[in-house]
Amino acid sequence: MAAGLLVAERLGKAIRTPAPDALLATAGDAIGTGRAFGVHEAIDQVGAVLGPLFVAAVLAWKASYRMAFAWTVLPGVAAMALLLWARRYDPGHGTQPARLVRQADGITRRYRFYVEGAALLAAGTMEDHAPSWP
Repeated sequence: MAAGLLVAERLGKAIRTPAPDALLATAGDAIGTGRAFGVHEAIDQVGAVLGPLFVAAVLAWKASYRMAFAWTVLPGVAAMALLLWARRYDPGHGTQPARLVRQADGITRRYRFYVEGAALLAAGTMEDHAPSWP
């Protein structure tokens, strides 16, 4: 069960990661890769600090894990609203850069087999980063 959950978590990350990377690459073309990376890291670190503090504040207020996790919907809704608002200011939204289309045309069945095998190997050799207790 634990191995299945670990593989599912890694698969979820593999599905989530390419979209922000593509957005960062596009933004990097316009504002510079260093600045795009810096903004991404800043937003990531702020979320990593404020998220647990937000849950702790709701726990202190309501003393219910169910309520604390229910309130985490608010930052998600705010992020989606901000994304939809920002989308209006991107002149090329909905289009894929030509360089990505050209790369996708060259994927062969043999390469796809190699990537699937590497993914299975990586999933099988992952280790837990939890501390080992004596």
